[in-house]
Amino acid sequence: MGIKTPGVLYELTGDDVLRDAVHRGIDSLMTYHGQAHGMFSGDEWLSGTHPSQGVELCAVVEYMFSMEQLTRIFGDGRFGDILEKVAFNALPAAISPDWTSHQYDQQVNQILCNVAPRSWVNGPDANLFGLEPHFGCCTANMHQGWPKLTSHLWMRDHEGGLAAVSYAPCTVETPVGNGSLAKLAVSGEYPFRDHVSISITLERPEIFTVSLRIPSWCTQPEIQVNGTPVNVQTENGYAKINREWASGDGIELTLPMAINTTSRNLYAVSVERGPLVYVLPVREQWQMVREREMFHDWELYPGSAWKYGLLADTGFEVTEADIPSQPFSADGAPVRITASGQLVKDWKMEGNNAGTPPIHPDCNGQPVAELELIPYGSARLRIGEFPLIGSRKRFKEQ
Repeated sequence: MGIKTPGVLYELTGDDVLRDAVHRGIDSLMTYHGQAHGMFSGDEWLSGTHPSQGVELCAVVEYMFSMEQLTRIFGDGRFGDILEKVAFNALPAAISPDWTSHQYDQQVNQILCNVAPRSWVNGPDANLFGLEPHFGCCTANMHQGWPKLTSHLWMRDHEGGLAAVSYAPCTVETPVGNGSLAKLAVSGEYPFRDHVSISITLERPEIFTVSLRIPSWCTQPEIQVNGTPVNVQTENGYAKINREWASGDGIELTLPMAINTTSRNLYAVSVERGPLVYVLPVREQWQMVREREMFHDWELYPGSAWKYGLLADTGFEVTEADIPSQPFSADGAPVRITASGQLVKDWKMEGNNAGTPPIHPDCNGQPVAELELIPYGSARLRIGEFPLIGSRKRFKEQ
């Protein structure tokens, strides 16, 4: 809410200092407290960039809403980038695939969810999956994330046009131009695929602008209207197509997703492809600690090794599978990335958490292993920031 406040005040005053304050606030939070899933640490207090510090589910949902409001106020594509990263990573990761339990606090490097003290202000049950671990606020807020995102996927501009903020499948019906009723249907399998189709139905031809958000991670977007390539300039994160539209027109948008690696806390690296962060899943052993009629509390224990580092010279291979009705599960993850790593001998647990990723990991004598990474939101136990084994030159620092 603090990030959103200068934007709300800007609506009243038009003072550019307030616009700048929003960006300075985000930059400061991510510099000193930012984590791989797009959020800043917040296990009640701001707690730095360590990947075992937590972030509250309430904060995830409220930060998404703040990004939606800042998009509405400023029309800046940056807020859509943040919104998608948080929505497609941090939000589903904190909720069980069947939606019967959730966490109060999640961790980027989360190898164990149990009743135990941790280096945060919240109680020892804060990272359980359950009905209301630690406190019930997230039990109420968790259900607002997806509906609010859906209601802000498209917005009107001030000239009768429409702007696409994100490309989750949806349908929007609204007047455009001089009042013609339009229906736009978005299909595709974004964010797991890079292609989006938008079909347009109009009660009569109409001139208006369709603004398509081009994510900052996409360097070579491709746009076609009715099968014909369209060259448009991206301004403030949006590509604007102004023309007379007719019923039956269609837009095809391709957003090629390259794999990027980012160096974060103490040179630990995270892997991203498009808006999704990819992690090493740790096999989950769910153990009930409190039984209720329907919504139980669960501890999660690791059933596979977690302390892998990522080779600096690794290649990446992407494989895709059919997208199930629930893609945010370890078994149902529809995109997987294969990389190379090694077990790190000196990476230990600290205070019931995965410890600090070693700067100079000891992998002497360890064979090179093939690591299969899945989307962050599909794994409840995971390593999302890896110790880097080898040269750091190829990795972008953040």
